[in-house]
Amino acid sequence: MGRVLKLLFRLNKTYLTEEEVYDGTGELLVKRSDFDGPMNVVPVSDPNIFSEAQRFAQVQAVMQRSKEMPQLYDLRKVEIMFLERLKVPQGKDLLLPAPKPLELNAVNENIAMTMRRPVVAFPEQDHLAHLQVHLDFLTNPMFGNNKAIGPAFIPMMLDHLKEHMVLWYATQIYQEASDAAQVDIGEIQKDATVEEKQSLDKLLATTSQVVTKQSQEAFGQIPQIIEQAIQTLQQMQPPAQQDPSVQIAQQQMQNQAAKDQATAQTQQAKLAQDAQLKQADMQQRSADKQMDIQARIQELQTELEREKIRQQAEDERVRAQIQARLEMNESDNQTAKQLAALEVATGERIAVSTGTGINPNPRS
Repeated sequence: MGRVLKLLFRLNKTYLTEEEVYDGTGELLVKRSDFDGPMNVVPVSDPNIFSEAQRFAQVQAVMQRSKEMPQLYDLRKVEIMFLERLKVPQGKDLLLPAPKPLELNAVNENIAMTMRRPVVAFPEQDHLAHLQVHLDFLTNPMFGNNKAIGPAFIPMMLDHLKEHMVLWYATQIYQEASDAAQVDIGEIQKDATVEEKQSLDKLLATTSQVVTKQSQEAFGQIPQIIEQAIQTLQQMQPPAQQDPSVQIAQQQMQNQAAKDQATAQTQQAKLAQDAQLKQADMQQRSADKQMDIQARIQELQTELEREKIRQQAEDERVRAQIQARLEMNESDNQTAKQLAALEVATGERIAVSTGTGINPNPRS
């Protein structure tokens, strides 16, 4: 066995035994015992994603989507996913700690949002007063409407305006309904019966109509200002720069699509050509068969003509033979008559016979 192994090693070939596998240099590659027990084989990547470029393109799509729909995404988690896809060492440590919201006055909130720091509206604040300060800052061309401040400030401000408007709405509903019921409606909901809950629903419906009218007076031009701020933000946004890896991935997909289309066209052309060849072959076979039939028909017609001519010749020969016999019989009959007449006239028998005629056997 050792000589065989050495020979195989010299030939640089893998040798397999019942228990072990060696490479061409004699190094042990694998043993049977390596496959004993459970085999937890897990793919190292998603087989549905074929390249790093495509993975990065997916991250880019998520980041773009999070910018378009920030209310649906946790931007911090999106950024962490981006850093992980880039395989940045300790990427999470590069991010600022998640800030805890503090209650600030309206001016400090404007400054914080300008510095990209999150702010939160609190229920006890004077929401209309905050809105007035925020809108003054937002519409001022020196501050919120400035190209140096607007791109970072406007998105956060729009979200913050929403908080103040919603909290104002909730506060007004609560106060109006409590005043109408002459009791804190929050206390009614704790241990309310079904009838009390239904009464509260009716009260809130009536209060909602009152607060809706108040909101139109309180907010005034805020919807138009928000719409204008969104348009201003869109104008301030720089054109999106596409990552080179994304371009490569797109180019790869375009090349693959072009290749697939060319392959499909080639296959379609081949199928069409095969169909034409098959049709031509069928037509040729049909023509050859038709020619064979015509040749057979011609051959049969020729044989029929030949048989017809032969039959006519045979008929002519038979008729000629019959006619000759008839004429011979007639001649023999005439001769017999003459002989008979001579015998009568002379009284002697004439020893002459024609072999046919009236008396073919005169001796009898």
